[in-house]
Amino acid sequence: MWGDAVNLANRITLARVALIPVFVALFMGYGPEREWCRYASMALFVFMSTSDFIDGYIARHYDQQTKLGTILDPLADKLMVNISFIFLAVNHELAYTVPRWIPVVIMLRDVCILITSMVLHKYRGPIRPIPRFLGKVTTVLYSCGIMAVLLQVSFAREFLWVTMAIACASWLDYAFYGHERVVDDPFIKPKDWTPEERINKKEAD
Repeated sequence: MWGDAVNLANRITLARVALIPVFVALFMGYGPEREWCRYASMALFVFMSTSDFIDGYIARHYDQQTKLGTILDPLADKLMVNISFIFLAVNHELAYTVPRWIPVVIMLRDVCILITSMVLHKYRGPIRPIPRFLGKVTTVLYSCGIMAVLLQVSFAREFLWVTMAIACASWLDYAFYGHERVVDDPFIKPKDWTPEERINKKEAD
């Protein structure tokens, strides 16, 4: 069972999770006399962000989508973003220190989305939330925001403010419209559906 689930795509995702402590160690080791740590952490973060695209591409195009992957991939993304922002907020060696309320807002947004998903699951049955446009934009902006801080660009502060505004808007977008995009879970067999769900499925087809 685990041999099929832990395929190439999921191994790449697991590798991304394993590299998070390395990224944190490099970043926290940064100081004026250890500039190389900042460059190394930037290179590793770019590699980790790229691996997110690669594992998704492999899963979709080489029939490696698994239930484990649907849980593991977003979890890896959340860990990478949240942990990165937490440690950006406590390292004061950079030109711009991330305000501590930013990782709090990011975590609260994720918790709110999780609660929304649980409510939808309870009242609508098994669901597979379809990513919305604002959610995808937020994910990209998170990574760009982390890089902006690591690169110590002059507009990092303004960029993060815009990112937080869009992140909050994306949660509201999901909360109000995400439930309209609920679809059947592809990993649940037809025999697990209730008679009412079978009728609704036939009508939808």
